[in-house]
Amino acid sequence: MLTEEEFMTLVARVRGDYFPPWRSASKWTVRFAKPPRDLTTDDSFCHAETRTIWIDPSDPSLKTLIHEMCHAVTPGGHGKKWQERMRLAARDAETYGDRALASALRGEVQNYFETPKITARGAYSWIDDAIDGGASVDAAIDWAAEQCAMTRERFLLKYKRARRVAESAFRARR
Repeated sequence: MLTEEEFMTLVARVRGDYFPPWRSASKWTVRFAKPPRDLTTDDSFCHAETRTIWIDPSDPSLKTLIHEMCHAVTPGGHGKKWQERMRLAARDAETYGDRALASALRGEVQNYFETPKITARGAYSWIDDAIDGGASVDAAIDWAAEQCAMTRERFLLKYKRARRVAESAFRARR
């Protein structure tokens, strides 16, 4: 396992090798810690509002660090801009002779490319399914949030009708 000092050396190397034109890099903080649970259920996370990247000390891999840094330089989750930036990092890895990293980065892109976009209809359907299975309103919301890889708070912000959908389904089940 890396020490925090070794990790920060790795961060500097990745910034220099994979993100040299990143002009605002000095305005970002990279933390060698799991992110706060009120932000995400993920082990590593890029939070654009606070310009903070958290990398879980149990998985301080180059792939994870590059994945999160790609979020920092591209807006909008795992969309086309992020995918293109990951592909560029994969090409860089290949240039540096790290074929395993290049393959892993391309695999990440492929996983997100193949993952269907979660729509509000899909999120609300998960709530209905949970209620049909006997879940309470709160448990249904928590389960749907988990399916979307979000905290409850982020889920409720994104899917504004989630509580009404859950309460309505719960009443209909009675």
